[in-house]
Amino acid sequence: IVFQTSGSGQSLAILAASHSPYTHMGLIEIDPQGEVMVLEAVGPVKLTPLDEWINRGTAGRVTVKRVKSFSDEKAQQTLAAAHAYDGRPYDIFFLPGKDAIYCSELVHLAFKEGPALELGRVQRVGELSINNPAARKLIKARWQRYPLCSAGKVDSFEDCLAIMLQQELVTPASIAQDPQLELVYTNFGVFAE
Repeated sequence: IVFQTSGSGQSLAILAASHSPYTHMGLIEIDPQGEVMVLEAVGPVKLTPLDEWINRGTAGRVTVKRVKSFSDEKAQQTLAAAHAYDGRPYDIFFLPGKDAIYCSELVHLAFKEGPALELGRVQRVGELSINNPAARKLIKARWQRYPLCSAGKVDSFEDCLAIMLQQELVTPASIAQDPQLELVYTNFGVFAE
């Protein structure tokens, strides 16, 4: 599993809300030609060469972790489960479901549906630190399109926020902190989790 600080517009909000430098993640896969690839949910779910993936992040920083005592068979099950989502669009609302996928959801589902391993912690949005300018700005920019609010039943930002706070999601930080993982490599220094 590979982690980075993304260069995307929502990265600062994720960083501030989760108190983690890890705002994007994916699964390492070696293709048949021996090239190291990252299977990621970036819109759409796809394979990206590792070098390109690292360069898209911030300052070339990357952390690689793996599940302790994980067999090759279980790794293949994980990748096969992840590839079931190939081509799915990116979920900007981080909603549970499988029509659109966000990065940590892809990894979480791949381990759960492949080798039946629960990796990461499912949290409610309200458990995150969303009372910061970056997170609030992102939420305010998206709330009127948020599917659970846009059905015409919610008229105000505050009413929609109350619904959003109950939403469940899994963050890159929760996966990075999972005790089932061991560190393989990092150049994040003291910021590595």
